[in-house]
Amino acid sequence: MINKLLFYCSLFLFVQKAFSQTPSIIPYPDDIQVSEGFFKFDSQTVCFFENGSAGWKQAILPLQKKLKITAGLDLKISQQSRQQNIIRVIKSNSLSVPEGYRLSVSKNTIIVEAHDEAGVFYAVQTILQMLPPEIESGKLARVS
Repeated sequence: MINKLLFYCSLFLFVQKAFSQTPSIIPYPDDIQVSEGFFKFDSQTVCFFENGSAGWKQAILPLQKKLKITAGLDLKISQQSRQQNIIRVIKSNSLSVPEGYRLSVSKNTIIVEAHDEAGVFYAVQTILQMLPPEIESGKLARVS
């Protein structure tokens, strides 16, 4: 009996650890690959649109507002690309599904590839879900 209990406790801890490595995102992506590290937003972070319509800039507004209210960061739209501290939004011809997007996050860049404006919006919603829980306080958080 004790062996069964130990087995189930060990199984529970293993499953809990395995699932804690995966981000909690709704709806869950078709494919997700988790790696080490994270992207850090700061006062120098900018957003650059490689192509797409002017409406795509509207889709980034929820992220701009959230960062401004809770972190005091002003996410600016840049006219020039760079290698670090940037969110690059790209119209992707390889994504043929309406509202489709591909999101890649590294320590230097966030790349949003989208089929359309709705895809950019949903990618932004995913980014918001991956931010620390304190971002939902609605108050200016202490940034360290």
